[in-house]
Amino acid sequence: MPAGHRLPAGLAFATTGAALHGGENNDVLVEEYLDGPEISVECVTENGSTTTVAVTRKPAPLAR
Repeated sequence: MPAGHRLPAGLAFATTGAALHGGENNDVLVEEYLDGPEISVECVTENGSTTTVAVTRKPAPLAR
């Protein structure tokens, strides 16, 4: 099934999960899956100045 056909169900799943945590909103960010290594960059922004505090290579996922 093409990814676009799974989007409505995935969005409903994500917004329901977000709502369960009782935040002020249930907005979610949906991104396209890209195959390859995953790297996380953690930053802090204060008074318009952004500082990188950590760069992490995430482990490869288990076989699908």
